[in-house]
Amino acid sequence: MPSKKKRSTKRPARPTARKKRAPATKASKGLSCPDCDFVAAHAMGLGRHRSARHGVLSQRQRRREASGGWITRREAARRAGVHYNTIRHWEQTGRLRRSKRVGSRGAMINATDLERLAGGGRATAMDGGADVQRIQALERRFNDLLAGLERLVSSARSAKPRRGRPPKSARV
Repeated sequence: MPSKKKRSTKRPARPTARKKRAPATKASKGLSCPDCDFVAAHAMGLGRHRSARHGVLSQRQRRREASGGWITRREAARRAGVHYNTIRHWEQTGRLRRSKRVGSRGAMINATDLERLAGGGRATAMDGGADVQRIQALERRFNDLLAGLERLVSSARSAKPRRGRPPKSARV
């Protein structure tokens, strides 16, 4: 039977002389912005800087705008001027179409349906619907509160002065 060789557990020796690195410059530290002197450690930081400071759209944003028809729920709520949950309710009741894309977390809303739905809602409110009635009711309540406050202040002024030492604000 042939004998097995033992493997060496020793690591190979490292060379003692190391290469000297060139002195680091701004360009060698990371990715530099073509519009200013900003330098980022990696591409995501540079993309974030360029979109925030220079208004440059990322490729993902450009693709999303090119498709045009689909937006996120958050963007839909912002455009329509309603709460996020209102958008979800409209989806569940069938007023808005949605598309769940494979591999993505959130649903996308059809922008044309949203414009039709939100545009129609604004037109009825402007015609003197429920919003005008709510505003008038709030004005009435505000005026009632204001009148009550005026009565309270006038009764406090006409009340008998207290006995004893006057408050500090009344002393001279």
